[in-house]
Amino acid sequence: MAVLIAGCVTTDTTSPDGAFAAIAPCMDKRDMRCLYFGLDRESQWSVQTMHRTLGKIRVLALRSYPENMRDSAYGSWRHEAAADDPPDLFARFCRRNQCMARLVRGFGAVTRATPVHSDMVQIDTTRGERFEMSRADGRWGLGLYRVELQQAKIHLLDRLRQVEKNAREYDQQRTAGVEVK
Repeated sequence: MAVLIAGCVTTDTTSPDGAFAAIAPCMDKRDMRCLYFGLDRESQWSVQTMHRTLGKIRVLALRSYPENMRDSAYGSWRHEAAADDPPDLFARFCRRNQCMARLVRGFGAVTRATPVHSDMVQIDTTRGERFEMSRADGRWGLGLYRVELQQAKIHLLDRLRQVEKNAREYDQQRTAGVEVK
């Protein structure tokens, strides 16, 4: 049995309806950290990759960047870079991108669950919204932010490549005896 632990709530996530119901306490509290645990696996994996990537950027910036340039390594991700863990990163990402708005507007009782394929269902709510639920590893999760998170992950991986390039250049300048400012 797959179980979602969100704060003090434990809910069965082996069905799309159960997984959708599991995010209700997160909605009640407007708690995006809690909601992270209700995301589909692919969305969670994107957030985990983003968190690891920000950690790599942090290490490179501390090791190679001049002190006055370290914050620039993060670009627009400086606030998210301070996240303690993937749920915290998701919460910070959502505050910046106002992720909760559509979910709050459309969250309600399930009126219909329409299978798209064996591991994907569209949930229609009493408020007229449609949410995608997907299954991986026997567990269902909310796919609402999947595309947005995948795009953010790609953006951060591109950022990491630039930071790696800059770090190499700073290191080469130091090796050559050039003062790096």
